[in-house]
Amino acid sequence: MQNPTAAPITLASTSSYRRGLLDRFLDDYEVVSPDVDESNVDDLEAGELATALARRKAEAVSAQAPGSLIIGADQLAVLDGRILGKPGGHQAAVEQLVAAWCPPGLPRILPSRTASWSAPMISEPGA
Repeated sequence: MQNPTAAPITLASTSSYRRGLLDRFLDDYEVVSPDVDESNVDDLEAGELATALARRKAEAVSAQAPGSLIIGADQLAVLDGRILGKPGGHQAAVEQLVAAWCPPGLPRILPSRTASWSAPMISEPGA
């Protein structure tokens, strides 16, 4: 059971995976779409970009949920040093999978080729 005197919790994400994670721990929270531009306009490295996007999402939602503890998060995949965006469609998803495919006889995961970054951002009420 959640603390009834604690600030309400708002998830700044429409990800079903993030909702599933919170459902494991929380009975009551609100979900608000952050509606932010996720492009890498500052040409950031993957870890920096994931953190910046998580912050943007939390900040975007904070105006809609004053007094709430806001949870924003982002996750990125990197292949051969290139950040993979959301595929946006079937063909682009197939192209990303083919690019990540390893020929028979090679390890299925090549650490030098692939990486992922996750970044949570929590904005406390009044911060």
